[in-house]
Amino acid sequence: MSADDAIDLQIEIDDHKKKIKLAEALARLEKNKDYKLVIEHEFLTQEPLRLVGLLSDMNMQNEYHQRGLNMDLRAGSALQSFFRLIRRTAGEAESALAHSEEQLAQLRASGEE
Repeated sequence: MSADDAIDLQIEIDDHKKKIKLAEALARLEKNKDYKLVIEHEFLTQEPLRLVGLLSDMNMQNEYHQRGLNMDLRAGSALQSFFRLIRRTAGEAESALAHSEEQLAQLRASGEE
């Protein structure tokens, strides 16, 4: 391995750590009582119920309103999907981090850095 390999490994390690920190921040956020009220209860639970009710409202039957309602209904799904992505990439990063750190340590120990 060359010095470039060491740089690449350090970049990988830093990237893994950023992904892990993001997931840790999300975990802390999800424990917050304001998050639970605003995001979990209102946005992800109550708002979809309200929007589904509006789908059949006589005043919301034109194409413009129906399209807007459908987009709004997808918003909660997109947010949940984003949160799953954060957790999944952090899980992958945790698995890869130890390997990358081990490779870097071996490289440094061999004196080829």
